[in-house]
Amino acid sequence: MSDYGQEARQVELDGISQLSNYFGDNAKIIELGHTGGHDFEIYYLDGRKAIGEFSWLAEPTSYEMWKAIVKRDEPQQIQLPNGLGYWGIALNKPINIKVLENLAPGWIVEILATGADHIEIQESWPNDALSRKLREFGVSRIHKHSDEFDKILFMVMGKAGAVPSDLVPLRDSISHLLKNNEKVRSNCLKLIGVESDEKHVYLRLGELVPHLETWALWKVREPVVIPEIEFPEAISHLWLESGSKEIRNILWESERKPKYF
Repeated sequence: MSDYGQEARQVELDGISQLSNYFGDNAKIIELGHTGGHDFEIYYLDGRKAIGEFSWLAEPTSYEMWKAIVKRDEPQQIQLPNGLGYWGIALNKPINIKVLENLAPGWIVEILATGADHIEIQESWPNDALSRKLREFGVSRIHKHSDEFDKILFMVMGKAGAVPSDLVPLRDSISHLLKNNEKVRSNCLKLIGVESDEKHVYLRLGELVPHLETWALWKVREPVVIPEIEFPEAISHLWLESGSKEIRNILWESERKPKYF
């Protein structure tokens, strides 16, 4: 499991609860996250044994940013000098909160100096000095709401793009992480060589997966076909849990068709 402290421990416990609900009386789930070995074992009534690892698809910079945000008296807001008004900043990637606090007032002064009350930053345009600076820090838009309050409301929106109508982009992101993310790969490799009938990797969605790609999982939409996935070496089951009651979860099994759970 990724090392994210108590939050990661809660992800493990949530996963154990989901597995217990899924199998019911058909299997016994043993939680082993505190042992230093693999995270859980499953004992089936027919004598088969499975072992598994949890992997939280969290992104360290995003995780640290949101930890800092929730500790603030006014989450997602930054105080501005008197007279600058109330502004919004949209970010397409995380940023250190103290860096944002130090730089944002100056950005707003520069925008006001041009006679404007907003700026949009696209991938390669505009190309003036301020826009290049904002692009470097992941700013996609700054706009003024009103003359009151003298504050900034900032939000991490992620990269813009079309909302996919199927789960192929999500599947591709998961496949990429299984092959290329060091922490996720290490959780898979940990199970190789350990004797068992099945090897499970239980993934919890996090910032490493773009939010837009999860849209087809939302329960307000009709369920779509789940595409097949390439399994890592020796892994027989891949669980993808959303962490939300409003979003469907996926189970890929090497010898069965994928399904929601």
